[in-house]
Amino acid sequence: MVQKSLPSLVKFPWPWPPSNPVVLQAFDTPYFALRVYGLVDGHIKILIKYPDGRQWDVEYQKVSTPSAGLVIMVVVIDGDKVTLYLNGALLLLRQDAKGKAKHVNVSEVPAEPALHLDLPDEQAVHDKNEWLFIRSLGDLAHKISTGDKYEILQATLPLRKLLLEGQPLMTIVNRQYRKKLRFKILPFVHDLLPQSEMFWQTIDPSLIPQATTVDVDLKDLLRTTCLTIGDVSYSVRDIVNACAYAKGGIHIGQPETQKERDLVKLDKDYKLFGQESSVAAMVGIVTVVLKGLEPLVDCIKDRLKNA
Repeated sequence: MVQKSLPSLVKFPWPWPPSNPVVLQAFDTPYFALRVYGLVDGHIKILIKYPDGRQWDVEYQKVSTPSAGLVIMVVVIDGDKVTLYLNGALLLLRQDAKGKAKHVNVSEVPAEPALHLDLPDEQAVHDKNEWLFIRSLGDLAHKISTGDKYEILQATLPLRKLLLEGQPLMTIVNRQYRKKLRFKILPFVHDLLPQSEMFWQTIDPSLIPQATTVDVDLKDLLRTTCLTIGDVSYSVRDIVNACAYAKGGIHIGQPETQKERDLVKLDKDYKLFGQESSVAAMVGIVTVVLKGLEPLVDCIKDRLKNA
């Protein structure tokens, strides 16, 4: 059986250990439902329930944290073996740990919303391209702020207009200002974990303020990997196009390529707290794009102020 890795960003509560068991993460698939619990003694427990009534649970070593915060959690399923990683470190089974706790550093939870756009009044923007640019950014920000799957898929239209058209709107608007636009992203870390059937991570670094980041241009952003299924990698461009054309963001139609079919099947089979992987990826992509285009927004605002 091929390994499945289920990555996610988990918030550990404070105080820790909790006074009552807490659900740290939940994965739902047609094949099983998986829950990760934090127990009152600081140990971690995984419970898997199958449709035929079978269930499997195991406890892992005690965890200590310095405060509340965010931890990267990866559950790796390989047949009847389930392995748990926190921030890339393997957690031992409870009986193997012999009472030894694993100390886990946490990243602070962002104090402010990750997304805050200060856009100029569109009525003051008379240049057609700049007006479209400002409206597109506002539309993107609104759509992902809803958390609604339909709205997030609809974000593919302004996103493609900004980044993927033959003449991307951001490029057209930037001809006047010549800003060196860069996008700050989380590098893909699949190679740090065991090979698995599928692996997803967000590219949005605002969720993990202390994480290592890289700055990329538009070309490198579009080819950045944010999902793998087997040996096939899905770039930002792949995710946006699949959400636009195979999942109904722009057109209603059936997946045309094997990559699109595999992505649609993955979204159907695996959900993280009810959210599909491509939809979660879209939120991260849009957030990164909006932050990266802020310098261009500032240029427009400065021009309007000095006009």
